[in-house]
Amino acid sequence: MDEPLGALIARLRAEYLAEVPARLDELTRHARALAREEPRARDDLTRLFHRLAGSAGAYGFGTVTALCRGAEQELKQTQASRPAAERMFRVISEIQAAFDAGPTTEAIAGNEDDT
Repeated sequence: MDEPLGALIARLRAEYLAEVPARLDELTRHARALAREEPRARDDLTRLFHRLAGSAGAYGFGTVTALCRGAEQELKQTQASRPAAERMFRVISEIQAAFDAGPTTEAIAGNEDDT
């Protein structure tokens, strides 16, 4: 590939950022499902935070990764769905603000924690 590494990373980061609104919408939908105490909502939301934590870190959004990891742990430790959902709505807002603030580290080439 003739594209310099820095340009490639910038292009991939821009493509990733274009997907962020859909990812945040998906998190919000699952947080609403958690508030309604739907059976799989907690597991699905935990999985989505895990995936976002990995991909965000790969693209240099360390603050997003930290927020997602914290949300994962909270969902695993908290049994009450409604309070957990309220907290997840706040975390999702914090994640949006962290994306808006921009990357905090260099992108990591070859990170495969987005499974």
